[in-house]
Order: sequence, then structure tokens, then C-alpha cells
Amino acid sequence: MEFYSILVADENKEFCENLAHSLRSHNWLVDCADNGYKAIELLQHTFYDVILLDIKLSGMRGVETVNEIKKIQPGTIVFLMASGTNTDPRELPNEDIYAVIQKPLDIQNTVSMIAGVEKKGVVLVVDDNEADRSLLSEILTKKGYHVVTAKKGAEAVDHVKKREFDVVLLDMQLPDMHGSEVLEEIKEHRPALSIIAITGQSLDDIIETIVKKGAYTCFLKPFDAEMLLHEISVVVHKRDDEKYLKNLQASKILLVEDNDNIRETTDLILSSEGYQVKTAASLAEATVLIEKESFDVVISDLSLGTGSGLSLVDPVRRKDSSTVFLLMTGRASMETALEAIKKDVDEYILKPVEPQELIHKVKMYIEKQSIKKEKEALLRQLKETNMKLLELIKTDELTGVFNRRYLFEQLHQEMQRARRQKSMTNLLMCDVDGFKKYNDAHGHVDGDELLKRIAQLLKSGVRQYVDHVYRYGGDEFAIIVPAIAQEDAKTVADRVVQYVSESLRESNIGISIGLAHFDGSQKNMSLNDLVHAADTKLYEAKRRGGRQVVL
Repeated sequence: MEFYSILVADENKEFCENLAHSLRSHNWLVDCADNGYKAIELLQHTFYDVILLDIKLSGMRGVETVNEIKKIQPGTIVFLMASGTNTDPRELPNEDIYAVIQKPLDIQNTVSMIAGVEKKGVVLVVDDNEADRSLLSEILTKKGYHVVTAKKGAEAVDHVKKREFDVVLLDMQLPDMHGSEVLEEIKEHRPALSIIAITGQSLDDIIETIVKKGAYTCFLKPFDAEMLLHEISVVVHKRDDEKYLKNLQASKILLVEDNDNIRETTDLILSSEGYQVKTAASLAEATVLIEKESFDVVISDLSLGTGSGLSLVDPVRRKDSSTVFLLMTGRASMETALEAIKKDVDEYILKPVEPQELIHKVKMYIEKQSIKKEKEALLRQLKETNMKLLELIKTDELTGVFNRRYLFEQLHQEMQRARRQKSMTNLLMCDVDGFKKYNDAHGHVDGDELLKRIAQLLKSGVRQYVDHVYRYGGDEFAIIVPAIAQEDAKTVADRVVQYVSESLRESNIGISIGLAHFDGSQKNMSLNDLVHAADTKLYEAKRRGGRQVVL
């Protein structure tokens, strides 16, 4: 999968980190920002291929941030993340937004959207002449490249230290360093980076020096723009091909063949392509190697002494089910083909083996294997991340109990269940007594800590795994107590009032509860009616002095 550098900007830090964790599983570089100003600060120092930006970002709103992003990095792909359906499309700078993604995010779909973005080459333009620098930037941007600029040699070296570039366009005359010195320092940090030198002086004076120091090629000012673009295109595509081949060639192959000449020749063919090859001349040797380590590909002759290469399939599959198994045979028959299929062989190759056919099949199966492994890893990661994000969506960030949104979802389900099963459910609306005085006296930090403690006390005071606690807002909480009569729910509520008062006696904090009951036969009662009823009872409990239950 293509490499991407990504910025996730969302004020919910936990959401940011969970999303970043999922994206990093694809070996993508991911940074997080919890407000617009921090996002802009990161953009000043780092280039991003893709930005995931919440539209209601704190500090600087999402749309404002987009405008600033486009000033700093015009070619960056921006995905806006929006909650709910109340986003006004007229507010969005359509030409600058790649897509709007609704929260809660579908992680698999988000990953697919990012992977579907055509990654542009990234070019560093180093030139102290503003006119030349602007001209190059304009030409490259129009051709779809991302452009980062530097006026001085030290600035260019600093850029190269911080991120990867596909190519550097380097002017040889800079105010702080000679171009050859800059080239040398860049090569020290990024030996494989292609550098195209540009000079207004005679090429004869510098060409030998810069080539020795690792320059890819050199252009004389004024240069031919089309020729320069062609060279950049060649460099970018060459690097992509090299990355692809490097991934393929890192594969480990076990070759099992008892004929010395065939084994040595086949080993030479595969090794010349850069594969890591181990050989075995017998079933016994092969079995030992398979027990010790996993291989991406096993290529085995069918006839091995008195044994069969097919006997290796089961131990190979037990070791790693994703290993590709290729069978070589000189006997082309329907019986052989059926036996190979039955044993779960990926393919069999007829002897004498054609080198190009062998290389083609190995590359093809390794590529398929790589795609399969990526998909399996992606599915595992997506499942884990989706669970985390779903948990986050329904959890109150401060207290760790369920939030108001999830309260309404669960209350709706409980009322539907009560109607179907002709059972009952109860809603307890809770308000902290004495919280305002405590908050004014101790400050918001201690006030938040108190709310966290109260949330845990409420959870401890109700039936575990049956009753659920929700933060309704501020210092108000709600508890759903399902499947019991109103009198029994009152007992639970009384216990909660007593437990909280005793636990927080030193802080002079208590709790008031309003209890509303829903009987499945009450067909005309809506969710809002039930909440309003509990709220009314809570108001009455507070009016009577608090620290009590009213039903």
C-alpha cells in the first residue's frame, strides 16, 4: 500500500489517537492536532499528503483552517469530518475539500478513501531568487506535484532531515552555502534522494564535482521546462518501482530439489532477482528448515527420492497458512493435477522450468500474498479500531460513563423491549446536591474530579451489568434500571442516595433522584414523556431539600 503522511485534526484527543492508531497500522505517518492553531503550526514544518479535519475544530474553525492550509500547502488533500446532518454545504469551500465524511467514521471506508487518493510527487525547490522559485513552484504545482520551497542551503537541509522528498531542485548559488556543500549534506541524510542541480554558470565548471557528490543530473538556466518536468517524472516513477521491487525481493523462498544441477540453477535464477533463497536436497532437510522458520514461498519438486514433495504441504500450511506452495514436476497428467489440487498446492510448474515463467509466477503469487496479508491485517485492525471508536462515541469524555446521546439510544431500546415483552423499565434522573458551592469554592479542576468520583459511586451503587449510568450534562446523571417494578427501582435509588451521601459526607455533597416508570402497556408514552416525567420528579426532590428520591 502507498505511503502517506497524514494529519488528523480534532479537538477530541482520544478520538484523534484511536484514528491515528488505525491509520499507522498501514505504515502511514500520522500526526494529531487538537485545535486549528496547532494544525497550522504543524503544517509550517511538515508536509502532509492528506488532512482529516473536524469542521467544528476549536480555536480556529475547520473551514477557516482549510483556508490557511491552502495558503501554506496548496496541493494538500483535505477531508472534512462532520457530526450529524446539520452541516451547511454553503459554508464549505468546495474547491478545496476532497470529501466530507460523517461521524461516526466508518474506518474501513475512510482507509479506502485515503488509499484511493492519487499520491503526488513531492519536490523541494531550493533557490534564493524569488522569481525563479515562484516560477518553478507554479510549473510543478500545475503538473500535480506538491512543492516545498527553501531560500537557503541550511533551510533545505533542515527540510530533508524532517521528511521525505521524491526529488530536490537545487540551485548551485545560495547565500549561505555553495550548492555542492548542500548536496553533500543532503546525501549524508538521504543517500538515495535524487537531486537535480540548476545553475546559471557554465556546466563545465561544476558538472564533474556535483556528479561525484551524487547529483542525478544538472540543468543550465534558463532551462527547458518540459525537459525538466520529464526528468522529474522519470525520477518519481523510478522511485515507486524501486520501492515495489524492494518489497517483492525481501521475500524468503525455500527451494526443495534433489537434483544438484536443477537446484543450483533454480537457486541462481531466483537469487539473481534479489530473493532470499534457502535450499534443501531432501525431504528431511526441508522439514527441518520448515520447522525452524516461515517462508513466503516454497518451491518443491514432486519426486524427492522415494518420497513426494506433496508431503511438505501440510507442515508448511501448519507453520504459516499464507505461504505460497509451488510444485515442480516432469509428469504432466490429470492425476498429478488432481492430487496437487487436493493437497492445496497453489500451482504446479512443468519441467524443464523456463526462468522467465518461474520468475513471473513467483512475483505474481508474492504480490497476491502481500495483498491478502494486507487485507487480513486491515480487517483485524479495523475491527479493533471500530470497537474503540464506537466505545468512544457512546462514552462521556470527562467521567467515563455513557453519554447523553447513548442514553437516548438505550432508553429507546429498553422501551421497545418493554412493549414487546410486556415488561417494564425505570429511568432515574440524578442531580448532585451542593455541587455549585463546591465548584465555586474549589475551582473547576476539583469540580471535574468530584464529578468523576460521583460517576464511579453511581456505577458502584447499582446492579452491575444490568443498570447503566449516563452523564446527562453538567452535574446531572441518568440511570436506566430495566426489568423491575417501580418499588424495586425505588430501593435501588434509595441505596444510591445513601451510598453517595455517606461516601462524600466530608465534602457535604449528596444526590437527588427523580424516578419515572414505564410499563410496556403505556403505548402512548414516548421517550420524551418518560424523560420529562423523571425530570419533573427530580425537580420535586430538589424542592424538598435534596438527598432523597421522588417517584
